[in-house]
Amino acid sequence: MSAPLAPGTGPIPVPAAAGALRETPWVAFGGALGAASRSGVASLLAGVGGGGGGLVATQAVNLAGAFALGLLLGTLEAIGPRPRLRAFLGIGVLGSFTTYSTLVAEARAIAEATSPGVALAFLLASVALGLAAFVAGGTLARRGRLGGGASSAGGRERRS
Repeated sequence: MSAPLAPGTGPIPVPAAAGALRETPWVAFGGALGAASRSGVASLLAGVGGGGGGLVATQAVNLAGAFALGLLLGTLEAIGPRPRLRAFLGIGVLGSFTTYSTLVAEARAIAEATSPGVALAFLLASVALGLAAFVAGGTLARRGRLGGGASSAGGRERRS
């Protein structure tokens, strides 16, 4: 099963219900690790930025997570589908490591402290930077394949 991303683009695989149930323990374990990692980063960066450590931590984890997701998905393109790896790392670890809800809560606080325009600029910049980090991660993964590494397309053909 798949769903279109946008007109003119390829489909996005959507897991079947039975397959999704088999991956649930992997998502749960990954989610616990991702959430603990996010909490650790927030603690480490609490004093950064003159009291704005929360904003710094949110941006740091969201950009690192977007980059890592790009790397993961680009690598999975090369080595073939690995549902448990994608569930564990992509959905579990990175899904709970990054934090949309905190981003929105911080934007609300920015709007209250400054203006809605500043909060909107913060949100738009966050999304744009996250997309750029995701694309950079995917590009890096593809370049590794094109460079003749062990994950090259030729390696994938031998598996089939």
